[in-house]
Amino acid sequence: MGCHVLTSMALRASLRGCPDEAVDMAQGAYDRARHQAAPRVLAFARLIEAHT
Repeated sequence: MGCHVLTSMALRASLRGCPDEAVDMAQGAYDRARHQAAPRVLAFARLIEAHT
């Protein structure tokens, strides 16, 4: 759940014009949850990282 929340925050940061913070949040979300989260959630983190 934390990965999804942090990735959503990264999306908001990206849309508000803060790409560096968005990438940091998306990478942190992925790294923190890569062994526990569902593949769909991890894909969302990577998607937002790539989008930014």
